[in-house]
Amino acid sequence: MPVFTEYQGPAILFSVTSLVATPVILFFFRQYYRGLDYLQMCYIFGILMANGSFSASLSASMLDFDHSFFKSSCQQGEFACGAGVQLSFLIILVAVLIGAFVFAKFQEKCFERIIVEYQTLYNGLKGFIKWIYLPLTFYSMSFMLFGSNSNSTNPSNLAGSIIVLIIVILFPFAQLAAYKIFPRDDTPDVRIWLEFGMYLRLLATGILCALSIYYNERKYLSCLLIFLAPYTAVSLIFGEFKYKIVERVIFCVGEAAFLILYFIFTYNPQAMIDSNLDFFFFLFVIYMEVTLYIVRGVRKY
Repeated sequence: MPVFTEYQGPAILFSVTSLVATPVILFFFRQYYRGLDYLQMCYIFGILMANGSFSASLSASMLDFDHSFFKSSCQQGEFACGAGVQLSFLIILVAVLIGAFVFAKFQEKCFERIIVEYQTLYNGLKGFIKWIYLPLTFYSMSFMLFGSNSNSTNPSNLAGSIIVLIIVILFPFAQLAAYKIFPRDDTPDVRIWLEFGMYLRLLATGILCALSIYYNERKYLSCLLIFLAPYTAVSLIFGEFKYKIVERVIFCVGEAAFLILYFIFTYNPQAMIDSNLDFFFFLFVIYMEVTLYIVRGVRKY
């Protein structure tokens, strides 16, 4: 029997916690909070493999941000409607980033001392990209696959999904190039490459999940392990750990719990619905992630 019958409250709580933690961890540690990665991967796994589970209800974690800019200009089933929430959030985020850039340049021209650098502002905001990156990858890839084989698909609808897919594919490479062109002393190479790996993991998840639902074959979901496990191993070996042993143990336990969650989703999804296993595993993974940064914070201060 499920422990919970109503998921919206816990889903929103998870999202609020992750969104609050994201800029704080980026500001103090210059690293992404992986809770948003777990949140969105569990959501995609849920809607594909365990509809009716807690993870499938994580759409509620968008905090009722359903005031899509595209509601009045799109029809049901179009890409702009299906991914309207994420696209609207992306537009707002890009506008804020542009505003931050203008503010940073204004400081350089009008003040003798720079109050805050653009890189600092960007570091505090870029983490929110993770909230929409995986859903946009999944939705754009899905719409492109289904739309390309449908005679009734609006060409502009198909073009929109292709453009968004190209953007999400190019973004990790563009950010990597920016790091290399404008290097910073507080951003070591290992952090840059692990951040790049995070995006590739999300990108692969979105594309493989879309292929799985299009071809109705679970082998694509099994291929995810090719991207999930190596990233964990590389992070464990080359990642930045202040307490070399303690932090690695916490990191490893959290990642192992998520990999177990992935295997249950893949091979026994009904257990998610019957016992809310995804809720408890996800809660444990988030707890381990928060504990990791608490340990780092104690070590730093």
